[in-house]
Amino acid sequence: MNNDVSGRENRTAGRDFHENITHAARDINIFNGYPEKAPIPLEKKKKDQVKDLVKKVAEASSEAEPAIWRKVHAEIGINKLSEMTTEQLPPACNFLNSLLQEQQYADECRVLVGKILKRLNNFSEEQKKSFYKKCERSFTTTTLKSMDKNQLSQAFSWLFDEEETPSSLETSSNLTMLDVIARYPFVAGTVFVVGVVAGVSISLTGILWQ
Repeated sequence: MNNDVSGRENRTAGRDFHENITHAARDINIFNGYPEKAPIPLEKKKKDQVKDLVKKVAEASSEAEPAIWRKVHAEIGINKLSEMTTEQLPPACNFLNSLLQEQQYADECRVLVGKILKRLNNFSEEQKKSFYKKCERSFTTTTLKSMDKNQLSQAFSWLFDEEETPSSLETSSNLTMLDVIARYPFVAGTVFVVGVVAGVSISLTGILWQ
């Protein structure tokens, strides 16, 4: 009998204890909790901002706008622009700006590759071998498209070094005067003017001494 009474009292005490804990937790949540803010849809001006960015990325990359929109939707977890909220606007714009920067970087690299190839067309085979050997030694590759912008800029500067290397160019003894004038018109013109001035000066000096 005493055991039954004791068991009932223990169960009652345990139930009261758990109820008190539950009430206390609920009170704490009520005190500390803040109601969730309702998502704020984008106003038209902000939507136009996103549209403009998508258009710029599409124009820069020659990729269709629907493909860019799909990337944006996947990035921030929406199905269409009308679902985008003000909180999702910054990450969406950051994503689009990063795509735009990547494309601009790729375009700059393509321009450098084009300049290098164009300049190489005027080089001898010996010069080209020297150039590519330097690329292999410095960048462990001779494929221009696999180089980054800094490497391409460095390689482009080497072309001027190669152009001035005497061993890879025609020696001056093999050049006629017409070749010199055609290849270095500014230098030839300067030498000509200096020669004329010197000749006139000598002539005048001779006349004065007579």
